[in-house]
Amino acid sequence: MSIEIGTSIRDYGAGRTERAARSAVGAVVGGRVVQIDMMRFFAFATIAVIHVSWVNTREINGYSILLTLTRYSLPFFFMAAGYFAARHLDDDLAYLKRVYVRLGGLFLFWELIYNGIHFFLYDFGYRCLPTTWREAAACLAATLNSGGVAFHLWFLPWLAVSITIFLGLMRFGWRAVGIGSALLYGLGLAVGPYNEFTGVFPWVERIYPDPIGFTARNGPFFGPLFVAFGALAARRGEVIAKAPWSAIALGMVAGLTLFGSEAIFIAGHGVKMVSNFNFLLGSVLFAPALFFLVMRTPVNPVTLTLSRLGRHALGMYCIHALFTLPYNQLHPATLRLETPLAVSLLQAVWVIAASIAASLILSHVPGLRRFVV
Repeated sequence: MSIEIGTSIRDYGAGRTERAARSAVGAVVGGRVVQIDMMRFFAFATIAVIHVSWVNTREINGYSILLTLTRYSLPFFFMAAGYFAARHLDDDLAYLKRVYVRLGGLFLFWELIYNGIHFFLYDFGYRCLPTTWREAAACLAATLNSGGVAFHLWFLPWLAVSITIFLGLMRFGWRAVGIGSALLYGLGLAVGPYNEFTGVFPWVERIYPDPIGFTARNGPFFGPLFVAFGALAARRGEVIAKAPWSAIALGMVAGLTLFGSEAIFIAGHGVKMVSNFNFLLGSVLFAPALFFLVMRTPVNPVTLTLSRLGRHALGMYCIHALFTLPYNQLHPATLRLETPLAVSLLQAVWVIAASIAASLILSHVPGLRRFVV
C-alpha cells in the first residue's frame, strides 16, 4: 500500500479513451501509475496469504516454500514509496511534512479502531495492560514499534522513518544514499536474521520478548535501501526500459534462489524458523528485479481493472487484520501445519474478498475515504 503523497489522484473511470501518458517505465493514466497500483493489489493479497499461512517450522514443506516465495511484498511497498519520493527531492522538507501527517493520521485512526474493538468488543489476545506511567510508556513504545494490537500497522511509522533516512542521505548525493542504506542493511542482517552467527543473539534474548522471531524487520535497517531502489527506478527509468528481459528474469531467479538458500541455512544451523524472514541478502536481487519487471508490464483491460482495485490496497491492508486476528486465534501457527495448504489458501481468499468489500464500502462514506484510499 504505497503512499502516493503529493501525486495527482484522479479516477481511472474517466474513460478508456483517456490517453495513457507513457514514461520510460510505467504508464500514467489519470495521474496514477497503472503498474504500481496493480502491484499494490497483488502485494496486499500476498500479505493476506502470509498472515493466514504463517507457521512455526524449520522444515522445508509447502508452507515454508509458499512463505519464501511471497516475501516480495514488503520490499515492493518500500520501493513504491521511493518511486514517488523521487519526485520531491527539491522540496523534501515539505514532502516529509505531508508524509508524517498522512501516515500519522492513518496510524492513529486505525490504532484507535483496533484498540477500541479489542478492549470493548472482542479480545484479540493482545496483553499490554499498563498500571503505571512507566508501563504505559513501554506499551506506547511497543505500539509504535510493532503496531501493538494492530500488529500489521508497524509498517506505517517505519515507512516514514525509511523515507526520512533516504531523503536525509539524498542531500549528500546518490553515493551517500548507496553507502548509508547498504550499511544499514548489513547491520540489519547482522542483528536480525544472522544474529546467531554474529554473536548478538544473547543480547537480543535479554531485551526482546521473542528472540527466535526477531528479524530486525521493524526498524530503520531494511527500508531505506528499497526506498532508494524505487527512487532510482523513477529517476533512471530509461535504463530499466532498455534492460533485457532475460537479465531481469535472471536477477529474480538468482535472488529467490539465494533468499531460499539463506533461509534454509539459517534455520538449519540455529533456532530460527525457515519461514520467518522478510529480508535477506537475496532480497536485494529479486525484489528490485520484480519491481523493474512490473514497471514494464503492458497496459490492458486486465491491468487497468487490477489497478483500480489497487487504489484501495491501503484500506484493504489496514482492514484485513480484523479478519486474520480472530482466524489466527482459532488456528494458531503452531498447529497450522496440520491444516492442508489448500485450506489456508481458501481462507486467504475470503479474507481478501472481505477486505476488498469493506474498503470499497468505506471509500464511499464521507470522512472515511481518506483512511482507505
